[in-house]
Amino acid sequence: MTKRRSAALIFVLVVSGIVHAQDAPPALFSWLDADLALSLPPTWSVTISSEPMQIRADDGEHQVTITVLPETTATASFYDHLFALMVEAGLSPQSWTQPNWFGRRGGRIEAARGIGMIGRLPDDRVIAIVCECASAQFDDLVTSVHFSASALAEDGRIYPDTPVQGALTADRTEEAWRYSGLAGEVITIAAVDLARPSPTALGLDMEIILYAPDGSELARNDDHSGLDLYGLYDAQIRDLTLPETGEYRIVVRSVQNTIGTYTLGVSAPRLIALDPSGITRISGRIQAVFPRQKWQFEASEGQVLTITMLATSGTLDTLLDLTSPSGRRTAYNDDASDPALGVNAQIVRVQLPRDGIYTLDAARYDGTGTYELIIAAL
Repeated sequence: MTKRRSAALIFVLVVSGIVHAQDAPPALFSWLDADLALSLPPTWSVTISSEPMQIRADDGEHQVTITVLPETTATASFYDHLFALMVEAGLSPQSWTQPNWFGRRGGRIEAARGIGMIGRLPDDRVIAIVCECASAQFDDLVTSVHFSASALAEDGRIYPDTPVQGALTADRTEEAWRYSGLAGEVITIAAVDLARPSPTALGLDMEIILYAPDGSELARNDDHSGLDLYGLYDAQIRDLTLPETGEYRIVVRSVQNTIGTYTLGVSAPRLIALDPSGITRISGRIQAVFPRQKWQFEASEGQVLTITMLATSGTLDTLLDLTSPSGRRTAYNDDASDPALGVNAQIVRVQLPRDGIYTLDAARYDGTGTYELIIAAL
């Protein structure tokens, strides 16, 4: 385990009655591996470990432990995981409840001198917090937990491939975000219901509207028509070419008077260079709001490639779609013909039809998780 300090404010962690951030200049700690971070007074020490992904904070009297578990953790086992973490922290679990957290079902255990809570993050990983503190103090702590991207976007700015969180209520029926776009940039914007009760259930119904730098409406979508997103009422503006460089405005608006928490993301193709050795390896992550990632590379007519997309975590069932410089599909695969690869996708020995920039969609048939992309030039 290693000590680490960082000066990037991502989310604020305040435990009332212990030490308040306003009482002293905060010492800032980031936890970027989990897309989470926290701010604590300088009297606290922080220790981080990677397996499991865990952070411990201690001021000599009180302890907080935050653990992130894989997205494959079953909701039915939440109680067992949280119970074990509380016992490890020296607490004696007592009463049990099942509240919603991040808009999704979670779990909470009260102990004689502490509390623990567990729930799912928007990318389906599981987060658990155990703290030696009173109920009111713990509630302040949990309320303050949010994602690094959301806090970085306090000015309403959103960045490519960085999800943010928002909430629509009866009093706040729309929220606006800013995106700095480039002329000719091709982006996809998606907004998904964080609770995701079921694909067809009406939870949070929303539309997204994109406004150009001059204020004119450029595109909008209410219910997406594709198969990318999980929920029928999620929204997506897909593969839109921006007409000019400037600041665009993205509005997420409630439909049918529905309320809830959403995740918003803007994705754009990433340009990569094929490795001269003939083997190019890339890592990525498929999330609910990012069901596909686009990779672009320059290649030559007649070049032969084998492309494999291997799921490395989670429930991901991979899919590959290769498009030529002219925009035509060159190759596609859901499940590889090699049974050893299971449901992983593989495009075998595709001969490229022309010189230029190819676009490779690393996508999913189902699920979420991390993956490795292997491009072999034969």
